[in-house]
Amino acid sequence: MENALERALVLRRRGDRARVTAGRRAARGPAGAAAARLDADDLSVKRAQRVLEADLIRRALERTQGNRTRAAELLELSPRALLYKIREYGLE
Repeated sequence: MENALERALVLRRRGDRARVTAGRRAARGPAGAAAARLDADDLSVKRAQRVLEADLIRRALERTQGNRTRAAELLELSPRALLYKIREYGLE
C-alpha cells in the first residue's frame, strides 16, 4: 500500500500527465482509484493516507455486503478499529 501511494505521489509531482494516467491504469485496486482523487499539487502523506484508507474501507464493506466483522478481517483491523475509522471518515 505504501509503495503504491508513494508511486502515485512521485508521478504526480513530476507533472507528466501521460505517465500519471499510465500509472493509474497499471495500478490495480484502491491505490489507483485513490490516486485519481488526490490533488496533483497536494503532497500531504496524511491526506493521501486518509483517501486511501477510506477507499479501502468502502471496498471491503462492499465486498462483504456491509458485514463489518468480515470487512475488518479483510483489512487486517480489529472490528473496533474499523468502527472508529468508519465514523472518522463518515462512511456510516
